[in-house]
Amino acid sequence: MWKFNKSIKSVFLVSFQNGSVEIVIDFVRYGIYGAKPRFNVDGRMVASDNLCKTVPGREHHSSWLQTITHPDARLIAAAPEMLDLLVRCSNAINADYVPHVLGSRINTLLKELGGEK
Repeated sequence: MWKFNKSIKSVFLVSFQNGSVEIVIDFVRYGIYGAKPRFNVDGRMVASDNLCKTVPGREHHSSWLQTITHPDARLIAAAPEMLDLLVRCSNAINADYVPHVLGSRINTLLKELGGEK
């Protein structure tokens, strides 16, 4: 659940795990006008610039193009495609038909997100 607190001007995403609330992502000041996300790593919030790596094949742009490697960041980035795939899977299951291409893309997406398949 996203939480927005106007009184202290903060925004963060929380997860409810094992009966407790855990912060998944929050934001801190970055420069004059920006905000930098921080992700939960073993119970402590770690700034995203400490979780980055160069994009493969784009090493020559590493000074201004990197990707955040944290699993939650990858999951958030993949969410629109995952939602589309879930809708398509649901429709395919309801029609009792799962196309090979759809199953293949789901397996690829699971591998990208670090899942087993």
